[in-house]
Amino acid sequence: MFKERKSRATALKWLLPMLALGFVTTSAKAFDVSIKAGSIHIAQQRDEQSSTPPDMQTAMINADGEVDYYLRANRDALFKVNFIVSEPGVELARLGAWLTVFNDSNAATGQSFELTGPSGASPILELPITWDHANAPHRYEDSHSVIIPGSVVQSGLRWVLNWYVYDDQRSPNDEQGANGLYPILATNLIETKEIAVSLFDAYTPEPADWSLFYTAPFEGTQNTSHDPDGVHGVDWSTEIWDGTTTYNPTQLSKADFYNAMCPNGRIRGLRDVFYQHNPFSDTEKPTKGEVDEWHRLLINHVRTLVGYSMPEYEIKKDNCLFARAQWGDERKFTTQWDAKYPGVIDSAAGPCTGGTNSYCGASFMLSAEEQAPYLPAGHAACGRPPGSEGIFGAGANKPWSIKMSTSFCSNLSHEGFWGGHTGPWFHREKFGFSFWSNSLRAKWSGNSYVNPYPAP
Repeated sequence: MFKERKSRATALKWLLPMLALGFVTTSAKAFDVSIKAGSIHIAQQRDEQSSTPPDMQTAMINADGEVDYYLRANRDALFKVNFIVSEPGVELARLGAWLTVFNDSNAATGQSFELTGPSGASPILELPITWDHANAPHRYEDSHSVIIPGSVVQSGLRWVLNWYVYDDQRSPNDEQGANGLYPILATNLIETKEIAVSLFDAYTPEPADWSLFYTAPFEGTQNTSHDPDGVHGVDWSTEIWDGTTTYNPTQLSKADFYNAMCPNGRIRGLRDVFYQHNPFSDTEKPTKGEVDEWHRLLINHVRTLVGYSMPEYEIKKDNCLFARAQWGDERKFTTQWDAKYPGVIDSAAGPCTGGTNSYCGASFMLSAEEQAPYLPAGHAACGRPPGSEGIFGAGANKPWSIKMSTSFCSNLSHEGFWGGHTGPWFHREKFGFSFWSNSLRAKWSGNSYVNPYPAP
């Protein structure tokens, strides 16, 4: 079994650099025995359709056992542990290790639980890792890899790794236990906090800092989460959509059309669409990929409200538009690129410091080399195809389920259906967003769909 596992690990050469974490046990018989995980990581192909091995994302495990990235739900993940056993002065007969992986669905209550094992919860995956170790040298290093099935990679994912060292210093009177093994000399438990699992791949670039958006909605407010029911003070019963009615802007005044589309300043039917799809695996901290997907769903819903239910009117996420929106905001709100990319102050390409141009940064581009951290591995460098841009208010204190909705509705209120900034919400093929403090920079490109409603 061990040789088969090892050959699998050798074949998986696309692993990203490993993380150093140490764990030590002490012997019950005063032997100087130590076991540590020289490295532990969980890796996953980013694109399940891709056959290019380098296209990976890794869940980064820090010293506190917290994971800095996320795994994509329903996609196989690789768990790899590099172990080192030091055994000065004693020959060990056996080393045993068991990996147990949990998620929310196997807890009796259906809620998150501690790694020590909730009452009534059964492991989803339990894989013994045991081999004969009698003739090994005093220092032994090797690795073991296990594929965690995508069916297990769900919300609440967490794991426990148990190590056991069986005593090889037996006296003639020692007897084997019921399991056929000799007494345990030392034990160790390695556990992690919950690993973030995203239901969707992220289009918002990894360098985008969303820390403010995870704290501001809950500071000085009574909001409890980012889903609609966690937003305080909203009577959603007044914003229901019946699922069939569409609103013709040529048959309504500007004010009446706005009220039909955005009762109380939020998109009609927002709550129903959200819970129909449940895009957030963790409503207290949705991932970038889940928020990106929610915005795609909500824009398509906006189009459905005016009768655009045909497949050709569906909006698509675009990596380059998301990246370009992020670069535009970095150019406008920081000086990080000013020295390397000088230009005309307050122009479309920037620099922007001290200027008044709301659209400063709109045409700013990074070199192909510097674009790479903002794009999926292997993605081609971005250019500037025809498109448009809009800058909208988007309060940092708004939960994610309603943040984009307030941007759209404010725009619709001011410009109406035929406004220059409103048009792309209804008629462009592709989009990319960047949220920065209290603003939303929206990039639009691709086909421009026919507007069947003639302007008055």
